[in-house]
Amino acid sequence: MAASASWQCVNIVLIHQTSQHLYPLTTSEGLGSDRSENEGCNLISHQSSLADVYLELPLFFVNREANRIAAAWIQEQGILITLCEDSQTHAFLRPYEMERDTVYIPSDEIDQLSSSLSSMFGHICCSEPNLARIAVPEEVLYQDSSILAELLSLFLMETLYVIVGTQPGSLDGDDIHLSGGRWELASPQSNMALVWNRSQGCFHWREGESVGSEELHGQMEQAGKELIRALDWIKVDRFEMLPMSAVRTT
Repeated sequence: MAASASWQCVNIVLIHQTSQHLYPLTTSEGLGSDRSENEGCNLISHQSSLADVYLELPLFFVNREANRIAAAWIQEQGILITLCEDSQTHAFLRPYEMERDTVYIPSDEIDQLSSSLSSMFGHICCSEPNLARIAVPEEVLYQDSSILAELLSLFLMETLYVIVGTQPGSLDGDDIHLSGGRWELASPQSNMALVWNRSQGCFHWREGESVGSEELHGQMEQAGKELIRALDWIKVDRFEMLPMSAVRTT
């Protein structure tokens, strides 16, 4: 079940159909009665709607005693046992956990999210709960960088992982819904990172193993410059961008 000791053991949870996970809720309480002028909205990220994380529990199948021990642990952890229709084998799932999982947003869902946010321009918006770690494909950094500022404002993320190379859901026969298996961040914890320094009002590189191309690193620097205004406005103390690779483990 455990990843290699040199890997950062953080799972990537996939978001599908982003618009279905961000629910605009109208509230005029404390904002006045003129809804056309003073309407506010909360963008709620429903963690229960995020894709479940697959677990490998070989102990469950060893023998009756091992099965009993594994079953007790599964119940304590709130893990769901389900049957895969295709393979007719048991699968073990747990819900998204903000402290250990990273939400990965594919490029097409980024586009949908950007369109949804643009349609709500001028409204008073906030989000809950926060998503501390978000991962996006590297190509997102070559698009309109304003979407990164919007993600930062909405979710108050502390870490943005820029996934290089193979993207979750991109392998042959890989369905990024429940049958898509488990993905993890496969780069060492000592990766280089572009770190926000609030006291100096700028970004600097933290030394570490280089992942991705120099062109990507330059694009990250440019994105960082364009995020400074949002970081100052939100008064963010901690934020960093890391180039990472991902690996499918099941």
